[in-house]
Amino acid sequence: MALRDDDGDIFDHPDLRNPTWLARVEKDAKKAARKARPPRVRKRKSRPREPRPRRFSTTTRIGLIITSALVVVSAATYLPKLWTKHDHTTATTADLAFRVDMTHPFENTPASGWSDGAAGIVTPIATPLRGHSAKEVQDAFDRTKAVVIASRLDPDVIERGDLTKATTLLSAYSKRFLDEDPHSRSSWVTKIANEYPLLPVRPKVSGRMWADIDNTGNILIHTDYVVAYAFAIDDPSRIRGPFDIVAVERHAADYVHYTDPKWDADTLGIRLSHADGYRYSMSCTAADRGELAPAYSDHSHDPAGDLAGPERYLDPNSSLQVPDDCH
Repeated sequence: MALRDDDGDIFDHPDLRNPTWLARVEKDAKKAARKARPPRVRKRKSRPREPRPRRFSTTTRIGLIITSALVVVSAATYLPKLWTKHDHTTATTADLAFRVDMTHPFENTPASGWSDGAAGIVTPIATPLRGHSAKEVQDAFDRTKAVVIASRLDPDVIERGDLTKATTLLSAYSKRFLDEDPHSRSSWVTKIANEYPLLPVRPKVSGRMWADIDNTGNILIHTDYVVAYAFAIDDPSRIRGPFDIVAVERHAADYVHYTDPKWDADTLGIRLSHADGYRYSMSCTAADRGELAPAYSDHSHDPAGDLAGPERYLDPNSSLQVPDDCH
């Protein structure tokens, strides 16, 4: 039975037929649907081999396959828990923006208690390791720490694109690999999209590194870090939650240290070996270029399916196998 008021069928009411009003309602509905989208995730495909190291005394070539899987994930599943009032009604846009403190943008995220910047890259206590002294292992830790800090945190590298600090300790082979394969470069060096600057706060870092020996007797340092970056925004009223401006990268990367003079000059130094990882709550458009930008910058993608919450993606102990939500 049709709904009626005193003047007849309620849906024939002139106010409900007004074209201007109908257009505004449709626009508001589409805007609300975009805001309800979950954060995105991106997983990268494997990358080609890096040139193999060579020894002076033999023609045998030793090679490690570089696998760079960087994924991208979005983050809105966290928002319903964060941004609801005590009476379980949805907060307004103004309320949401107010709750994101631009001077403390990581509040109300799993990264809020993490270390700031380089303080999160901590080397463990070195011990002797199969033919290598504790000092040699500590030196490898320190060199790896310097590379990770430069490639993931140094503003000259990640914001201004100057790779010098990130490549100083690398072998000549690895330097050429980064120069010749820009798309794989983002598996080893973070690049912040030029049009979306970071806020003047240090990224948050959580993770670890540990030592091993590779199959040629060299020290191999494994690293697994999650880094959260906070981006600036011209209009904070657009923010509906922290993951609109906080984007996350996880990198599990291996670095082999060739220090024995039996290796030729092009091989000596730090060798980029294997890399895996993903991005979370970012722009898929920027990720396709190998760059990191905030989720608010990319509203053209409607992710399919449900994703886990940010606690899963911001946990360096969680699985690296994640869905690719940028497709």
